[in-house]
Amino acid sequence: INKFKKVKNSILIIFFDEKIINHENFFDIQIPSEKELIKFIILYFKKNNIKVDEKLAKFLIENTGMDYNKISLELKKILSFAEGKSNITVEDIKDLVKNSSEQNIFKLFDYFFEKDLNNCIKIFYNLKELNTSINLLLTILQRNIIQITKIKSLIEEEKIPEKNISKKMNLNTYVAKKLIKLSKRFSFKNLEKIYFDLYEIEKNIKSVNINPEALFENFLIRHLK
Repeated sequence: INKFKKVKNSILIIFFDEKIINHENFFDIQIPSEKELIKFIILYFKKNNIKVDEKLAKFLIENTGMDYNKISLELKKILSFAEGKSNITVEDIKDLVKNSSEQNIFKLFDYFFEKDLNNCIKIFYNLKELNTSINLLLTILQRNIIQITKIKSLIEEEKIPEKNISKKMNLNTYVAKKLIKLSKRFSFKNLEKIYFDLYEIEKNIKSVNINPEALFENFLIRHLK
């Protein structure tokens, strides 16, 4: 587990499908904070004479992974749907916002870290129907575990104030807050166990003739039951 705590702070791993891109090869781009995106969404509708609340803005952010381009596409779609309306709520757009594989992945991990087995399995079955790669799920979850472990170490062992974690880890403020919250739910021992169980699945997929989906589902049940 100690090697996770020593991951370089200056490196940000960005996932693009199943490719891993090192941030060191790119210019440093400022990602809008959650507050900035909420203001942007509310102002967008206000300019079109439609009233929305912060709850709707947060719903859009959570279901687009804070991707500005995706948010913009969803806003245009919602605006077309809302023609003639002066007020819209989350309930109005729940079925409208695209339920993609990427969004389901975010939901899967949210439910996993909340230890919600029923919803986790339900989302996993949706991902299977979308032919989502198990290797992709393994890779993203492993990276999440490493990030959470590093943050837990910074807060509990290095006594770094929570408000400084975003800058220390090169993370968006919204993402940092979410990971800080998760770091408090798990012990270092729990995180280590999850990480190495994921490693075992990855190893078995390559060497044993077992359905990868069955391996991952069994992993979810073991850790969440």
